[in-house]
Amino acid sequence: MVFLSPRLWIRSRLRDRFWRKQEVLQHARHFRGRKNRCYSLAVRAVRRAFVYATIARRLKKREMRLLWQDRIEAASLEHGVKYRIFISNLAKVSCCLFMISSFQVQPFRPLPVLPCLVFGLNTMFNNTMFRGTAWQGLQ
Repeated sequence: MVFLSPRLWIRSRLRDRFWRKQEVLQHARHFRGRKNRCYSLAVRAVRRAFVYATIARRLKKREMRLLWQDRIEAASLEHGVKYRIFISNLAKVSCCLFMISSFQVQPFRPLPVLPCLVFGLNTMFNNTMFRGTAWQGLQ
């Protein structure tokens, strides 16, 4: 390892101006107009794009959560249980969805039944889809 004087050490850490500009322009290559060629315009556009990307990460998580909730709600309403009741009872049972899905051939078909079994809601078993299955004997 070469030990440099403080002046050379500071100078060695800085990158060339050319490579700094190239990095910004590389991020702006796909932009339209002069923003992908002119450095001063590219700097503003890249900063704005990074801000939008940061905001979009939060929005993506929010949108995915809403999508998951809609899918779970649709599946639980198909079996006659509301989403809020299903999730609260599932939390009370402290059941992991992965654990249930790994043991089932048709993964989430009997899932809404599980909280109802524990808390004694017998409305689920009026449905004919559980006749002839292992879940019918749990009534």
